Amino acid sequence: MMSTDSGPDWASVITAIGTVLVATVAVGVALFADWRTSQRVKLEHKISAQRLREERHRAQEAEQLSEAHLVRVLLAKSTSANDPTLYDVSSRNLRYLVAVVINRGRFAITGIGARFQIGNALVEPRNAYIARDLGDIHDFPEELRTNVGELVDTGSALSARDKGMRFEAWPVDNRYLEGAYAIIRWTDNWGTTWEHRNGAVRQIPKGEEDWKRE
Repeated sequence: MMSTDSGPDWASVITAIGTVLVATVAVGVALFADWRTSQRVKLEHKISAQRLREERHRAQEAEQLSEAHLVRVLLAKSTSANDPTLYDVSSRNLRYLVAVVINRGRFAITGIGARFQIGNALVEPRNAYIARDLGDIHDFPEELRTNVGELVDTGSALSARDKGMRFEAWPVDNRYLEGAYAIIRWTDNWGTTWEHRNGAVRQIPKGEEDWKRE
């Protein structure tokens, strides 16, 4: 009796191959799903970190603006007999402006500078003091009326513990002081430069640090 070789069971082979392919596809789908999940999580973390940075930046900007508005600038004018250079009878119509900077914020301010806009001229102060006396200058806080104070260089620091910094302009004819005002600049705790000009406070962009008159 002869045996007949029927060959491979193709149905079984095809089934096995199909099973392997299905398993491979399943593994591939799972890996792809895991990769997509990983990418989504990374993107969510990136977006979350960006939002956090933006929120912190906005919070810092708000704090900086609040601190800037806590820097007060007070302006007053001398009387005719307030300065030894004005004792000459011919100079009795001369007056000079005084600006006092008071820091009511939580942080010290540095690099404090001043200019006086008098008519069309933008002039530097003749001196600066850590303010402890305002002499007979009117409309200043009573707590500043003690001693003249220490002469300091322009650009000194002013903490909230200091009473103020006083800048004096050069004497000019009283007629020219109509509409005159002080321009004060300082650097805050974050390294940003601010300006108080005629009652308005603004941030000075980098590259625009030169003093300019209106």
